[in-house]
Amino acid sequence: MELLLDSLTDGKKWSAYDAANDSGLLLDYQVSYRGLSLIGAHATAVSVGCYFEKDTEGKTKATIKPDFSQFSFICISVKKCLDIAIERLCESSKVITP
Repeated sequence: MELLLDSLTDGKKWSAYDAANDSGLLLDYQVSYRGLSLIGAHATAVSVGCYFEKDTEGKTKATIKPDFSQFSFICISVKKCLDIAIERLCESSKVITP
């Protein structure tokens, strides 16, 4: 796969951004893929639910614990990414039908 990609890009690295831009999917990349990356796929303060709360004595402390408030967005984003991938695969193969 890397050899094929290198032959198509003259050895230039082809990032996810480049692939999205070249295929006309830049908006999907910016919304679904980057949003999913931010809150669902990488261990960041956002994805693990880092926030501040007051303890029983009224002191503010940083808390890191699972935060499922974004779970539906994550699932919708994963579905959107998969839908696009399946659609593009079907378009390119003309053999597979969704």
